[in-house]
Amino acid sequence: MSVNYKIRPPRSGSMLYRSIFENNDESTTIKLISDGLVCVVDNASRLLDDVELLVAKDKYASARFLLATADEEMAKSYILLDMCRLNFEKHSSVLRSLCKAFYDHVLKHAYNAIHRFNRVQDLNDARKIWKIEITKWWPNNDPKSGEPDMPHDTYFSREMPLYVDYINYDRQWSVPSNEREAAHFEKNSAMNFLVISKKHLGILKSSYTNGFYDSQILSIFHNEFRTQYVGEGFEKDALLRIYDKIDAAIGKRFPKKTGTLFDTNLCSWPIYHFLTW
Repeated sequence: MSVNYKIRPPRSGSMLYRSIFENNDESTTIKLISDGLVCVVDNASRLLDDVELLVAKDKYASARFLLATADEEMAKSYILLDMCRLNFEKHSSVLRSLCKAFYDHVLKHAYNAIHRFNRVQDLNDARKIWKIEITKWWPNNDPKSGEPDMPHDTYFSREMPLYVDYINYDRQWSVPSNEREAAHFEKNSAMNFLVISKKHLGILKSSYTNGFYDSQILSIFHNEFRTQYVGEGFEKDALLRIYDKIDAAIGKRFPKKTGTLFDTNLCSWPIYHFLTW
């Protein structure tokens, strides 16, 4: 039996697009997105529980990597919601890009950077953050500064805490270090990464437990968004009007939920347009 080494598996993003959007009616697609949102919450919660176990044992390097993985899982919730905002037939190219982003470490990092930055006022603000957060390499153009070229943040959160690597600038091997990563978990630090991640997981959990990932509510969400494409120049007031309509429609069907949409992660800036650059 001969082996064909040129055979490649199908691309994950393409498979995801086919599974969710091709040959499915709208209700089936929304149900798949709904189920995905629930799975994301459950898995991110499991991962953060494991991070806490590692931190309790001072295993900070492995904890840092696992925390980055949990953060990426949470970013998937915003990607899934962006899918739900689009017209499934009209915007297939954007949906394909979102399916690809579902597996991309850098793009998920950028999604989190925007949705965790409370001062984003409009898409112009979001675009500035996006451009910075998707830049994979920061070369130092001033050799006299003594500073090295810098890789993307995901290198420090995913690779450095887990793998041995040779650092050309230092001319030595880099080994994952619990001591080095401990600073990211200091209890009284405002930059305690675990505290930040747990805060944002809390928003996702609340959205889920209050029923906002239910396919009936996501259908209302989809119906209001699918008629408008949120691209550059889309005004904040126009976005808020969409959310007001969604809240009113939800309130008619589920009166006890009136006004609670604004405390969920459904109420966020759509940023799918950035994936079309």
